[in-house]
Amino acid sequence: MVEKLKNDGFWVRGVDLKKPEFSNTNADNFVVGDLRDPYLIKKTMQVPPQLKEINENFDEIYQLAADMGGTGYFFGGNHYADIIHNSALINLNVNNIAFFPEVYLSHNKLPQLVKLVSTLDIGLGIFGASEKALQVIPNKIFEGIDMKLPLITSNTLAIKELFTNDKDIVLCERVDPISLVKIILRLKMMKN
Repeated sequence: MVEKLKNDGFWVRGVDLKKPEFSNTNADNFVVGDLRDPYLIKKTMQVPPQLKEINENFDEIYQLAADMGGTGYFFGGNHYADIIHNSALINLNVNNIAFFPEVYLSHNKLPQLVKLVSTLDIGLGIFGASEKALQVIPNKIFEGIDMKLPLITSNTLAIKELFTNDKDIVLCERVDPISLVKIILRLKMMKN
């Protein structure tokens, strides 16, 4: 995704728990940090000073993954609550800071926050090449569907067991950022 956006001329900031292991990042700026921390998200959502005269805010935000640990962590059965918690927390933190006033961070405003989150244009599922990515359905897929949010995710057997392409969910080719971008653009055109 970063490479595609850079090739299209965008300034890109990446954020993850650690730097990419298997290649260098092409992001203009890469922040190592935990997206469960709302203060980190608030900091990373600030547009760099050199770009402020072009735009005060980021045009687009793509959240592609949540911290789910390794296969043993996921399939061990003892961490399901942690996985659901982390995924929901990251989703809400990114949405709160990026799109909503800070007033929605308080617990007494959560019903209003859920209503606002449900108005987002799309949700993104899982896109990895690992064996785990082929076998899991992240909680954010169920959360997005429950909120009636159009969702894009990789075409895997696990997803196809429960969902139908272009009915419940939109499927893209696995490990293919161009396929993902084409589907995002197709959905954007359909909305317009």
